[in-house]
Amino acid sequence: MSQNKRETSAIYIQGAMFVCSRRGPRLSIIFSLSILLFAACMYVWIIRYVTIASASRQPEVVPSSVLTDTNRHSNNVANEVNVVIAADFQYIQGLPPLIHSILANTRNLDNIRIHIVVCDYPVDNLLQYLECNDIRINKTLQVTQFTDSIISTNIRAAWTKIFMARRLSSVCNYARAYLHRLLPGVSKVIFIDADTLVLSPIEDLWAESKIHKTPFQAVARLSSYEKDFILRDVSPIYHKRFGTYINGSLNTFSAGLFVMDLNYYREHNLVDEVEFWLIKQTESRHPLWQLDCQSIFQLVYYNKWDRLSDIWSRFPSSVMLDNFSGIRGSIHWSGKPKPWMEFGTFSKAWKKYRPSECSGHGVCQNAENRTDWYCACNDFYHGTLCQHK
Repeated sequence: MSQNKRETSAIYIQGAMFVCSRRGPRLSIIFSLSILLFAACMYVWIIRYVTIASASRQPEVVPSSVLTDTNRHSNNVANEVNVVIAADFQYIQGLPPLIHSILANTRNLDNIRIHIVVCDYPVDNLLQYLECNDIRINKTLQVTQFTDSIISTNIRAAWTKIFMARRLSSVCNYARAYLHRLLPGVSKVIFIDADTLVLSPIEDLWAESKIHKTPFQAVARLSSYEKDFILRDVSPIYHKRFGTYINGSLNTFSAGLFVMDLNYYREHNLVDEVEFWLIKQTESRHPLWQLDCQSIFQLVYYNKWDRLSDIWSRFPSSVMLDNFSGIRGSIHWSGKPKPWMEFGTFSKAWKKYRPSECSGHGVCQNAENRTDWYCACNDFYHGTLCQHK
């Protein structure tokens, strides 16, 4: 209410009270009670308005304090779960909510190792962005720079040629083929795309993978080899190399989340198979498949993979519009728009797992050079992370 309106109201009330006092004590008491009732109603209305407005502006979030819950710590190296996430500049905004969702839902923080593979982006700048979003590197989080110097020049050139969809042409899309070199001391990993949230304990997925004896597990797609490949060209090549033809009716798998035995990959030198199919694609006069580098994994692991439960590769839908309450497994924003984009789908529920930026007192911003990140603090706050008032 403006100053003029408050002064006018005060004058009106004082005038009314003067009239009441001249008319007698009964009318004065009635008027006083009316004023009190009006004030009480106004108070209730204001509280209700503020509550609703705050709720609409501030979605419910998972507090960062759950990440340091001392009841979820122990030391059991035998059950260590290694998770790999690959991201470049276009996908780093997916990292904080994904990391937060994994750690918030795990049963034992000490058994989780998250390896962030950075592609075409400086590690120092990624660390700035994570710190800006209340995530710091420690024994749980490790960062590895993927550089294509670990592969030969001709193979590097071949990778740049095979991508039919420009949005998939990131180095990160083929970094998964070289995890055995990037993580030499790791025997088995869960690979998760950065546009994902994990809503169940990641140990459940790890335990499910142990049931299977194959070197690769993933969720089956509703598609098949017949639909995803040009089998009249691919199957003869496969037969010549392995002595068998591809059964086109078999399902292919989703590569947005998978479990991979790196020891098997090393021992059977599967990177050679990856690069064999890569070269065949570049030598062909027309595409041999539809799904870029994912299709290479479909061929390398043909008849060598098992199905994970479908809950580990869900897609967001209208039933998840406001929250993910009761949803198990993981949610994967395959395709565009991503939830962090301006018109991102189902972003309200995704934001539930986004940590507080800049101690909750600012916004994490990208400098003009598009590499450095810094906290732009709200009024009255200062410090690198807006932590001081």
